[in-house]
Amino acid sequence: GFGAHSAKLASIGLRGAARLIDLTIVLATTAGLGWWMAREIDWPPLLEALNLKIDHPAIAIVGRALLASSVWAIAVTTALVAVQGSSGLTPGKWICGLRTVRSTLRPCGFARSLVREIVFFVDCCNFLCWTPGITTIALSGRRQRLGDFVADTLVIDRGSMTTVSPPRSEGPRADDN
Repeated sequence: GFGAHSAKLASIGLRGAARLIDLTIVLATTAGLGWWMAREIDWPPLLEALNLKIDHPAIAIVGRALLASSVWAIAVTTALVAVQGSSGLTPGKWICGLRTVRSTLRPCGFARSLVREIVFFVDCCNFLCWTPGITTIALSGRRQRLGDFVADTLVIDRGSMTTVSPPRSEGPRADDN
């Protein structure tokens, strides 16, 4: 329980599934954009030109595709952070029935959402990935990964938040006399 509210903490498996869905959205849409922009390139001559270190017209196309894909990945990630900050949800969390909240069970907010994601990317930037985050989720009492500790947030089951009534004070009982 958290004061006047109670919530069920999300499991490691559901958190992992939600993160995988969100990463798939970012990576698949970014790769799709890059592929679409470079779809007409004749790759063998381009690779031969790069190997021989000579100029080729497709180099500019590949450069534009990489730039556009990078901007797209940053924009999609920023949108996910903003949506999580305002509603506590990302597409993955929505599908898995989870929500990110402050440790007080109030909405997460953009700044905390941003801090969570920055720590996530620093935490797994070598793609040996999520061992520190999974370990802290498994060992912490509130199932928090490193980003949750820094941002003071929790991931809960979306429908589990309830208001807890304070215990009623009963008058003196007859057998107390």
